[in-house]
Amino acid sequence: MDSGEYKEYVNSLLSKGIVEVVFTKKDETTRRMICSTSVNVVPKTAFPDKDKVETVRENRLYNVRTSFDNPVEKPKRKQNPDVCSVWDFEKDAWRSFKYDSIISIKMKDVP
Repeated sequence: MDSGEYKEYVNSLLSKGIVEVVFTKKDETTRRMICSTSVNVVPKTAFPDKDKVETVRENRLYNVRTSFDNPVEKPKRKQNPDVCSVWDFEKDAWRSFKYDSIISIKMKDVP
């Protein structure tokens, strides 16, 4: 299986339910994560509202000063195609890992 097919396989498992992923972290330690990207199991509050405009006092990226009455759209991060972002159920937060660092992956629960 080539890397593109492997990414599709990983993403399909993550989108179906809860998955256990074992991977090597940047510091060379091994980590086990119970995670998902499925809208059926990830808390609704974890998904940012893509249409929502965030109000901020200062947009540091562009150094634009604004008031709370003047909404500024939050800058979008550039996505890295080698990195997979998932909801970590043990940390109760979004986490990520590199596809090529995966040691094992298996389904835990499908809703």
